[in-house]
Amino acid sequence: MSVREDFLSYIWKHQRFKPNSILKSSSGQVIKVFKTGNINHDQGPDFSEAHLEIDDLKWIGMVEIHVKAADWHVHKHTQDPKYNQVILHVVWKNNLEIERPDGSLIPTLELKDYIEDGFLDKFNDIIQQVHPIKCSTFLPSIAAIKKIDLLEKALTHRLHLRSVDYTPLLEKLKYDWEEFSYILLAKYMGFKLNAFAFMALAETLPYAILRKHKDNLSQIEALIFGQAGFLEEEFTDEYSIGLKKEYEYLRSKYNLSKDLNRADWKFSKTRKGNFPTVRLAQFAAIIKTLDNIFQSLIGFKDGKEIRNLFKVTPSDYWKEHYDFSKKSATKLGGLGKTSLETLLMNLVPQLLYIYGQHTDNYSLIEKAFTFLESCKADENHIIDIWKSLGFDIKNGYDSQALLEQYKNFCTQNRCLACVVGSEILKKKV
Repeated sequence: MSVREDFLSYIWKHQRFKPNSILKSSSGQVIKVFKTGNINHDQGPDFSEAHLEIDDLKWIGMVEIHVKAADWHVHKHTQDPKYNQVILHVVWKNNLEIERPDGSLIPTLELKDYIEDGFLDKFNDIIQQVHPIKCSTFLPSIAAIKKIDLLEKALTHRLHLRSVDYTPLLEKLKYDWEEFSYILLAKYMGFKLNAFAFMALAETLPYAILRKHKDNLSQIEALIFGQAGFLEEEFTDEYSIGLKKEYEYLRSKYNLSKDLNRADWKFSKTRKGNFPTVRLAQFAAIIKTLDNIFQSLIGFKDGKEIRNLFKVTPSDYWKEHYDFSKKSATKLGGLGKTSLETLLMNLVPQLLYIYGQHTDNYSLIEKAFTFLESCKADENHIIDIWKSLGFDIKNGYDSQALLEQYKNFCTQNRCLACVVGSEILKKKV
């Protein structure tokens, strides 16, 4: 029978034991639980600040969870002094006596004889479902309020997970929010295909330099295309020759180092209107239009205002070309409606959430959610699955939440960390 560590953590957190159970350690000590502790999402023992009484002696400290007691050594906890604070080792099977790093013996609670009959079977029945949404057959019996709660928690998880990923960059920038906003804008201008290259470009071309040339779109384009590695060949048209000459001057003036070249940009499997060259021209137009990227992205009054700020058109050359010296058969312009929605739906809520977190400004986090409610819902096969299960997906808030739920909960069998999964398991076996 399959047992997972997160299942044991769930049992401990919710104290899902047989009725009238008297918990005892493997050596016969009576264990009373006053507080299970707080789940630790960082390195170290699984639960912090647990309040226990073991044989009439009160303890406050950490609780560590393992499937087998011997996993303590597999995970090398004996070498980590943080584990001296563990007051109870909770396991499915106690197959080895365990000591703390300081050599003292740790009381061990073996769970397998305390768990409610049939509860593990019920959990395994859920996660072994063939349907990608493991709880699909249970969903009709789940109250609407729980589904609303699922959306909020999944969306918060999505924004929080990304904010954690951006912390090293923020620290590197010494919390320069203007520069951070610029790099974030660049990344999302690359969409999925060229996000990495766009971000690398922004990190080698500081926004402070571009702002010095805000009144000259040609110079902004020269800096962007030059740093992106597109001005290295020999050109024949006047625009490209002039751009290359301008870039060589500006690169020398600002002592810019360049890491990118044309080969770093992806052109395949995309329409000409979505080529990175076209996106870079649109990016240059946005940089020229926005007076202050950070304030524009967090200070807007409503969805209409922020969308209008990004409805810009590139220079005349890029209205007629999709690449250097390559004319387009149709007129090109700014971001299309779908592309604009995708850009803003990823960029705006993320910045609002991160800044709101760092400044303890919950109104900005609320603004992130409200903005997503003004966005059009995503349309893809994952959203179709949720619709088939009865979810009414009205806007970007709903779709972004359910995409996160699918990717980081449902397909990862993280039912125990899910509002609906937890609700199903709360019901008696």
